[in-house]
Amino acid sequence: MSNTFRERKDVEEGLLSEQEQAQQTEEARLENEQSNPQEQAAPRRRRIALSSILGGEVLSRQWLRRQIGLIALIVGFMLLLVTNRYHVEKLSREKIQAEEHIKFLREQRIQMQKDYQESVKISRMAHMLDSVGVGLIAGPPYEIDIDK
Repeated sequence: MSNTFRERKDVEEGLLSEQEQAQQTEEARLENEQSNPQEQAAPRRRRIALSSILGGEVLSRQWLRRQIGLIALIVGFMLLLVTNRYHVEKLSREKIQAEEHIKFLREQRIQMQKDYQESVKISRMAHMLDSVGVGLIAGPPYEIDIDK
């Protein structure tokens, strides 16, 4: 791959203006690309330096401007992923709280059922004693004093 640039003597002598020099070098570069199709097929990659990122030069590059839609789509999906995760965590906390409340209510129901069963047992005993002719004492027990 030899360099096939054309050079003119007036360029070397500085007789041409900068615009004419730039135009001639561009023409020579185009001729060089047409003569070497292998170089055209494999463009060289430019390295991105930290200074170009911090300076903002990377935002002015053509390939980044072409990919801005894809970058926006990726950022949108990342935001969707993060918000979805927070939503799922919130639902998980609500589920745990609801399960604890259900457990509390079950314990309360069991206690109420136990109290109900006890009151049913007492009422059955009272009904059975009533049928025999023995009544339940309504007040506290008292002593019978025989000495009087």
